[in-house]
Amino acid sequence: MALLDQITSASNYKPKMNVYTIVVLTSGDKHKTDILINDFKPRKLDHSTVSETEHKIVYLCPKYVNDKTPEPYQEWLRLINDSLDEHIEETDYQNDTIQKIFPLIEKNTISPQDAARMIDEYSDEQYLSDECHKAMREGLKEGVKEGLKEGLKEGLKEGLKEGLKEGLKEGLKEGLKQEKIENAKAMITEGLDGSLISKITGISEQELQNL
Repeated sequence: MALLDQITSASNYKPKMNVYTIVVLTSGDKHKTDILINDFKPRKLDHSTVSETEHKIVYLCPKYVNDKTPEPYQEWLRLINDSLDEHIEETDYQNDTIQKIFPLIEKNTISPQDAARMIDEYSDEQYLSDECHKAMREGLKEGVKEGLKEGLKEGLKEGLKEGLKEGLKEGLKEGLKQEKIENAKAMITEGLDGSLISKITGISEQELQNL
């Protein structure tokens, strides 16, 4: 991170420095290259360039270090690659800066046997945790499935019950209406007065005229 001094105007906003972003690809990449450099060159929409702080992204991939890798980078890349398994032979490195780093690194006093046991224990705990989550997911899935099944069953049962109830109700109502009509027709045939028939059957005199 770079800190800039206070500036007096926009025209003076140009720090005398280069900015580098270093990305370490420990597992390799599709280009299979030890070092890649991406130069940022700010430009306007008309493609003309502007003068700005130089910024480069440097991709380092220790997995692909080789004899053609420039010497200043080669030893550092080998160090990064060796550090991945947490076992570094310090005498293999001659760079003074690298040698100054070694005393600052916290030493790992865990034996390979203890490390293997810890990995096994972690794997067992992870397995149990995964199985527990799996069981919870399966239980939730079955619970929802059974809930939907029971809900559908109860819904159909209640629907049939209500349908039958409404059907009987409507059928009885229609039957009574039809019976009144038949009785009214019979009374008309016998020559009874319309107002009397209407009073007995509940059918209006206007409806009687349409029978």
